[in-house]
Amino acid sequence: MFHPPITLAGWPSADRRSRLVFIVRGIPRQIIENTLCKFAAVSRAAIQRSAA
Repeated sequence: MFHPPITLAGWPSADRRSRLVFIVRGIPRQIIENTLCKFAAVSRAAIQRSAA
């Protein structure tokens, strides 16, 4: 399940890094990390194709 982004009126603190929160049951951390790496690779490849 994915929840849509929420727009905040302002940053809640001086720390302005974005975060992804995964609440999972029965999915090993390595599987999630591998999946994110694959998403990142596809995204990088798409950006490189559009810049060419």
